[in-house]
Amino acid sequence: LNAGMGAAFGVGAGVRFNIRGYLGLGTELNFTRNAAKMDMAVVGSDRNSVSNVFQRNSYYKVDLPVYLTFMFNLSGTVKWNVDAGMYYSYGTGGKQKNTIYDTRANELGQLMMSVTNYKADFYNDSRAFINSYHRRDIGIHLATGLTFGGHLKVGVRAHIGCSNIAYSTGIVKPSSHTLDFLGLVGWQF
Repeated sequence: LNAGMGAAFGVGAGVRFNIRGYLGLGTELNFTRNAAKMDMAVVGSDRNSVSNVFQRNSYYKVDLPVYLTFMFNLSGTVKWNVDAGMYYSYGTGGKQKNTIYDTRANELGQLMMSVTNYKADFYNDSRAFINSYHRRDIGIHLATGLTFGGHLKVGVRAHIGCSNIAYSTGIVKPSSHTLDFLGLVGWQF
């Protein structure tokens, strides 16, 4: 099994309410397009068949983090912020695309191969390969960044899911949690 996160990009807007010069309460509304991939090889229990599965996922979601932000003056023109809070996300759409190469030996010992292309929705689809995902998620929002000249923001953030978002109707119930790492470039007004 080889699973990996793909590229993500998005747009958003946020607002911060300053409580003190070093402390604020922030919230944002972000729309992101995400991708992931998974490749696996499965051997049949009788060792007469091998299946290779190549899965590509693309999905869209809206994130709403709410957090406390701590701001530190590094110099007259550079501020450092550290954010900690919670996020809620809602999946708006997406697709799961699978290509399955199935190879097996028939009764005569000949090698037979078939290729199946299979598509399903990324969210709440019982036809998905292994599992699809619930639309709603909640978790921990962590971020840090620098603000240059009072306007240009550069930073990184992580979303760590607290709920199992795997949607499965099978006998085995997988466990899947969000783990997003994102870079941020923005303009502060």
